[in-house]
Amino acid sequence: MACILALAAGCSQTSATDGSPQASDTVTAQEQGSKRAGSLSERIEFLMDYADNNADHAMSERQQAILERALANDGIITKADYDQAWSNFSTCLTDKGYNPPVTARYQDGVHGNTFMVDVGDRGEEVDEKVHQDLSQCLDLEFLSVDELYRAAVGNPNLYQQNEVALADCLRRKNLVEVSYTSSRYLEERQRSWDLYDEAVAVSNDPASAWDASKAGYSFDLDNPDIQLCFVTSGIDIRSQDPGAQDEVTWKVFD
Repeated sequence: MACILALAAGCSQTSATDGSPQASDTVTAQEQGSKRAGSLSERIEFLMDYADNNADHAMSERQQAILERALANDGIITKADYDQAWSNFSTCLTDKGYNPPVTARYQDGVHGNTFMVDVGDRGEEVDEKVHQDLSQCLDLEFLSVDELYRAAVGNPNLYQQNEVALADCLRRKNLVEVSYTSSRYLEERQRSWDLYDEAVAVSNDPASAWDASKAGYSFDLDNPDIQLCFVTSGIDIRSQDPGAQDEVTWKVFD
C-alpha cells in the first residue's frame, strides 16, 4: 500500500501583496492574496534563519552552501545546484538502506512535490520509520532548494495560496486568457471532481474517469507547460493521475 507525503516548507512567512496589477492583468489585489516573502532572497534568508533556530528542521552544510550561492545570484537556484541537491537527498536515503527516491518529473527537471511511498508488506512501524527518514533527508538536503527552484520557475511572486500562484503562472505564460482568476480555477477544479465522480461511478475505472475529468478545465491539462505551472504552484498534478501511479511510486525496498 502506498502512502503519500507532500513536500512543504516547514515554516511560513507572509507579507502583504505589494504593487498594483499589470495592465494586462485584471486580477485585484485581494485576488492576488498574501506572499511568502517580498523576494526570493528574502525567502532564502528566512528559511536559513528558521533552520538555524529549529533543530528538527536543520539543513546540511551542502544545502546551506547552495542557498548562499543563490543569495549571490538574486535568489535564483541554478539547475546544476537543484540537481545536486536532489542527488544529495537521494544519497541521504540510499545510505539508510532504501532505494533511490522517485517522484513525478516535469519540464525543466522539476520534481513533483509529493512522494507516493510503498514499503510493501513490511508493516506500519517500518512505514513510519521510512517517513521519518524521508522527512529528515528532505529537511537536510532538498526541501528549501526545491521550494525556491520551483518558485523561480513558476511562482516568482511567491504567492502563498496554490490556486493564486497557479492562475498567475497560467496568465503570465499566456496559457489562459488574461482575465483568468484563481476563483475560476477553483470552479473548474470542482467541475473536474464532479466529472470524475460521475465517470468512476459508471465505469469503476479510475484511469478512464481521470481522463473524463479533464473536460472540467478550460485548458489542456496534458499540456507540459500547464503541468509545470501546476507543480511550481505546489500542485503535483501528475501524481494525481491514477494511470501514472506505478511510475511515480517510490518502492522503498526491492
